[in-house]
Amino acid sequence: MRFVKILFLFLFSYILLAHNAHAYLDPGAGSFIIQLTAGIVLGGVFFAKTLFHKIKTLYSSFRKKNIHENTSQKND
Repeated sequence: MRFVKILFLFLFSYILLAHNAHAYLDPGAGSFIIQLTAGIVLGGVFFAKTLFHKIKTLYSSFRKKNIHENTSQKND
């Protein structure tokens, strides 16, 4: 287990300390990054909207149940 930790630390530091990458980003990569970011943001908005709708529906069903129980108790 200790060997794995040392190996991971060595590889991580080797990647961080690299001086010359000799690489570039072409326009296709930039477009992909923009699309990926937009997809993540829109997916998060859709998830939040769906979650809010479920919570709202659950709350309204409890509220209707409580109102129905209160009115039936007053009529008895």
